[in-house]
Amino acid sequence: MGDPHLPKSCMASVLLLLVSSLSAQGVSVVLSPAVVPVGGTLSIAVTEANGVTLTFPSSCNFEGIVQGSPSGPIVDGPFCLLVLTNLGPCQTSTSAWGLAPNIGPGLYYVRVSYYDPSSSFRSEYFPFHIGLNEPRLTSTVPARIGQSLPLSLFSPSVPSAYYAAAASFTTNTGFQALPNLFVSLDPDFLFFLSFPTPDPLLFTNFQGFLDLTGSAQLSVEIPNLPALLCKPLHVQAVVQSPLGAVRASSVQNFSITM
Repeated sequence: MGDPHLPKSCMASVLLLLVSSLSAQGVSVVLSPAVVPVGGTLSIAVTEANGVTLTFPSSCNFEGIVQGSPSGPIVDGPFCLLVLTNLGPCQTSTSAWGLAPNIGPGLYYVRVSYYDPSSSFRSEYFPFHIGLNEPRLTSTVPARIGQSLPLSLFSPSVPSAYYAAAASFTTNTGFQALPNLFVSLDPDFLFFLSFPTPDPLLFTNFQGFLDLTGSAQLSVEIPNLPALLCKPLHVQAVVQSPLGAVRASSVQNFSITM
């Protein structure tokens, strides 16, 4: 018999896998760019996340653009053919949407609606910003199984400011952290692995101070678990200026790949 006590790294990976399979969104969505200029074009890539076939209620892979929070009003959206459209296991549907020029800067969500295999109708929400100057969280590579995912945080107007980052499997509700601070991440299992005490096996430099240029480098270690393929991952940071003002960064949405 082997040692029944798993190393901490294995335990973290197993827990991550188990909880992601239970709590993750049914689709993962990559939005590019994460910060869109006013009137710009948003690329939307929707991937089935749980190894089943989903059915969109129309020919479009998203239903609308929601303002402010997942419960906010729909302010923009596509005109679609009312024809059922399937999305198979781990398949991806892509589209590009030109945002209406009268939609001003702020936090918005892409709403994706579908029927799951039990014919239950579900809507899920994926955040992006329009016209956000800073703080910006960026990444130039996809989230890959068994690899480190590097991210860069920029807020040049507040060099040496304190920051804290977190991750989540879902972004369907978000929460009001302070009267003037809405966080787009859901407070799920992964969130509490990353905040307030980041698991050092999974999260590097998730808390600290920006350098003199107002930037910081952080990363997420994606466990080497093939079952994480196509699962969603979301990362966001909060920056506190020396005068105490707190601002949320843009959100990076990932679909975990090989």
